[in-house]
Formats: sequence, C-alpha cells, structure tokens
Amino acid sequence: MAEIFGVEPKEISEEATINSFREWDSFSHINLMLELERRYDISISEEIIIKCTSFSGIVELLKSQR
Repeated sequence: MAEIFGVEPKEISEEATINSFREWDSFSHINLMLELERRYDISISEEIIIKCTSFSGIVELLKSQR
C-alpha cells in the first residue's frame, strides 16, 4: 500500500481506513484495488471494493484468496 500511495510504510497502520491520510482517497482506492488484482492475479468485485476500505479488510481479502 505504501508503494502504491507513495508514502512511507510507517504512515500505514493496521487501523488505517480510507481517508485516514490524504493519499488514500476514493480515486487512489480504486487504483489500489486494480493493482492488487494485477499483482495477485485475482478478481475483486465491486461489492468487495466497497467493503475493503481498511487495511485490515484488504489483508483479509488477500488471505481469503490463497
């Protein structure tokens, strides 16, 4: 996430949610989901995109794709 948002990793905590920091806005959230699809060769539905608005939610998504 830090790489995609262009921030230091220490800026992203487990409690981070969309809009926790200015780089994680709705546009960058979509870019994050697209990058996760590309990097992990997964498909993320619109419903899941809406639910994955926190760091912990994204971690859970990736764990469920294993």
